[in-house]
Amino acid sequence: MQFGPLKSLTWGNGISLSHSYDQDYRLTEQTVDGWNSQYGYDANSNITSLQSSLLGNLNYSYDALDRLTEEQNADLQQTYTYDAVGNRTGKSVTPIANGEPQAR
Repeated sequence: MQFGPLKSLTWGNGISLSHSYDQDYRLTEQTVDGWNSQYGYDANSNITSLQSSLLGNLNYSYDALDRLTEEQNADLQQTYTYDAVGNRTGKSVTPIANGEPQAR
């Protein structure tokens, strides 16, 4: 990027936005009017974690083809399956209690 990515701005109503990036220009932190989010990535630049003052902590897992296979927060675990050509064929949602997935 010739001039680099956007680092900050302030809208006319006074709300401000700021961004931080890693050396690969991936967004690592975003703050909007006091709400903060931090992002983690794997070697393929897939988002693996989101720590948010608004949403809480979210974790993401991917298969060898970089398809999302699981997302989890404090309350739910969602798992995705795919067919041989990459179409999503299933989604399961499992409640979480005390940090452990619960049977339905």
